[in-house]
Amino acid sequence: MARQGKTYPDFKGFVQIDLNEADITAIMETAQKPVSVWNMVVNACKDGFKITIQPDADTLMFKATLTDNNTSRTSAGWMLSGQGPDVLTAVTALMYKHVQKMNGVWTPFLTTGNTINSIR
Repeated sequence: MARQGKTYPDFKGFVQIDLNEADITAIMETAQKPVSVWNMVVNACKDGFKITIQPDADTLMFKATLTDNNTSRTSAGWMLSGQGPDVLTAVTALMYKHVQKMNGVWTPFLTTGNTINSIR
């Protein structure tokens, strides 16, 4: 049965954020604070982002993805992903990009492409 009443934006692409070694170190340190990571997830959801987490059979890692479903934003329909060897690291990488690198605002970073940085 299809959902009724809410329209979702069409998929536009992935937001590309490259990580350097300092970023990866910060992600690994942040992953040691799961409550902090969870609070970032809750805040993103309150802001209208949808989060999905799934195993990636190709890389044997986990992928966490935020989708901007807020049709009033320019970034509606865009997705941002993080990847890691476990769920916590994947979610931490994603939230680090969203909060620390982008301050929750994707518009300046919108580009076509499908780059997912891996934390190994």
